[in-house]
Amino acid sequence: KSLQVSILSPFHTPLLGCLLKYPTQIVQLFLQDNHIKEPNWVKYLHMMIANEKCQTIRDALQASGRRLNELITTSHSDPTKVIEYETIRIINSIVRLDKKWIHNQTDLIISLSELWASEHYQEHFLNPGYLEFSHWNEPKMLAKVLLQYFIHNPNQVDLLFHLIRAFCHRFICDFQFLRTYLEETVAKTFSPNWKRIAFFRFVEIFQDNNMSNLFKSKILQYIILPSVSASYENNEQQALIHGAPESSNSTGNIVTSYIYQLIVHEVPPGIGEDSIRIHLLQLGCMLVDDFPVNKESAFSPDGLCENLKRVMSYAWPCLLEKSCVDPTARYSGHLLLSYIVASYHVNSRIILQVFHELLKAYHVEVRIVVRQALDLITPALSIRMNNGNKLLCQCTKKIIVEEAHLMQQLFHVLHLVVRHYNVIFNINFRIFFLYINFLVLKMHKTLYVYNVYNIIYYF
Repeated sequence: KSLQVSILSPFHTPLLGCLLKYPTQIVQLFLQDNHIKEPNWVKYLHMMIANEKCQTIRDALQASGRRLNELITTSHSDPTKVIEYETIRIINSIVRLDKKWIHNQTDLIISLSELWASEHYQEHFLNPGYLEFSHWNEPKMLAKVLLQYFIHNPNQVDLLFHLIRAFCHRFICDFQFLRTYLEETVAKTFSPNWKRIAFFRFVEIFQDNNMSNLFKSKILQYIILPSVSASYENNEQQALIHGAPESSNSTGNIVTSYIYQLIVHEVPPGIGEDSIRIHLLQLGCMLVDDFPVNKESAFSPDGLCENLKRVMSYAWPCLLEKSCVDPTARYSGHLLLSYIVASYHVNSRIILQVFHELLKAYHVEVRIVVRQALDLITPALSIRMNNGNKLLCQCTKKIIVEEAHLMQQLFHVLHLVVRHYNVIFNINFRIFFLYINFLVLKMHKTLYVYNVYNIIYYF
């Protein structure tokens, strides 16, 4: 600092040569509490880390894991958070140059993971106006270090779960690298046995009311749901649900755990409650064909088994407007019931109620979910009910009569007719043409009123 040595200084080369003769002592000097807070010292240290000639310095840093751990554990007493930031920055620089170094730094990873999981650390970066600009990227660097350790130790499921906290808050830094790893690597390449371990570990976390609802919902969103979906796409559902026979983790059934441990657990009210319900309903849609039911009774009119009743009871409040305020959560329940109707024999009153509610759901924010549900339940009407085609016509005509003043509602019903023309065509052709003429007449009437209203408004 006194010599003002920089890369362009004539003193830089001789000073660097002198420092390289004593790499261990130099690293100890640079990692002292009073020196690591000095910008000039830290800048020169990072210059040496990036320099090709300074391999001895990098080796000495890699051998200083205990000192780096001490800096992390003692950084809580530093109100400026400079020691914490600079230490994480140094660790990230080492990991970027040598990714294998971190895999055996157990004590250091324990300290870093405890720091990452602490609420104080997470809240500290939610107010960036009070932080130095250079510190905004600290959570991203810490997450990269922890992720690199998990890559070499994939059995550390809890560590991956803790990394999901990156999506629980609105950080300024970008965590797209973590999202990509979860989608492309964890979901698509990890074995069914690992996914079973992660699922049953999530069940334990889910039943712990001390964990926040938002944290649980993000685990479902980013790990559990993509993993289950990828297993079904790869035809690995049996190994996922029941476990491989030769595996030591073959005990336990994922579907049974879903029915008797997840959907029956009372979620504490708060932020993330609706999100948990949505994701559990989506998980049920994936597992619906593998429910442990008696197939002979499931396809009989009065033979709904207890397991199926439990799942339907979980989705049933979504049919009640007072019980389910969030529209996505509400129609996710309709989607699960539609999957059940398409796979099992269900009471005709339930089928009609679900279909009628879906016909009235024209809102844009739930359009995708509603259309998925209609694609399932519309063809199932004629299969699950003796007079399904007739009831299909009656329900749609009733909606047109009652809701004809809403243009979006008419478009929604017309979309159903066009999308499922092969089902509508099976109706008696006279009823079919009367139905189409009635629909067109209502649309002309609505368009006329709509145009008159626009003219009056214009003048």
